[in-house]
Amino acid sequence: MYKSQDGFREPHSTGLALTELIEEISSNLDNNLVTIGVFIDLKKAFDTINHSIFIKKLCHYGVWGIASSWIEYYLNNRKQFVVYDGICSDYRTMLCGIPQGSILGPL
Repeated sequence: MYKSQDGFREPHSTGLALTELIEEISSNLDNNLVTIGVFIDLKKAFDTINHSIFIKKLCHYGVWGIASSWIEYYLNNRKQFVVYDGICSDYRTMLCGIPQGSILGPL
């Protein structure tokens, strides 16, 4: 993981990330440097994970063999549909996203 990743890592936290950001901005102001920030809201991040890219990344980081196959089998060929006002849509195969409420969500 990237050394500055604060989410999901003990003892890191969003408070620590905010403290580091404020220190960086203060230091740049003291040294007459310009600071630019890009902030991205990733609350829907799990909805956008491409299954094939995810499996390739897992293999890159050492998750392969039976573990990788199990996760790939779990994600592939999943179907979803929408019910609106009592009417059901057709089933569609999911190519992206982690199933809502699944054990993979927090990972």
